[in-house]
Amino acid sequence: AFQDARNADVTMCSIPAWWCNLFAVASKPLLAFIGLPILQYVPESERQVFLSNFMVLVQNPRHVFLANNVYLAEEIAWQTGLRLPAIRILGLHTEAVYTPKRSEVLVARPGTSGALAECVMRRFLDRTPQFPFSFTQFQDLFSSSQEDPAKAREIY
Repeated sequence: AFQDARNADVTMCSIPAWWCNLFAVASKPLLAFIGLPILQYVPESERQVFLSNFMVLVQNPRHVFLANNVYLAEEIAWQTGLRLPAIRILGLHTEAVYTPKRSEVLVARPGTSGALAECVMRRFLDRTPQFPFSFTQFQDLFSSSQEDPAKAREIY
């Protein structure tokens, strides 16, 4: 896979941010979509070197670094003094309205939360039976089709 990067026009890194260092030696432009604190998974003894390298990468005009939320962008600014644009994963700031065609909402398990989201949603539905929607976990669409292909569901 790393050899394929030589043929790419652009390279990309995301989580963990430490992986962006792997592309620091490449002469390709880098698109970095940072989704977790940048020091996550960086051993304490390596943090100063990582932060120095990270700052060099961010300031390179060939590269584009983005944070996936405003809070993370502010955390990175506090740690490095550099401001990253925030590309929000939710569109609430657009004030757009969406009317679903189905009464089922497709949700994905965030990060390393385990089944916490499923438990919270299940409890919410138990306590609000009048709520007009149900929640379907994204990973359930695949697990049921692997067990029995006849149960595969359309996900578009």
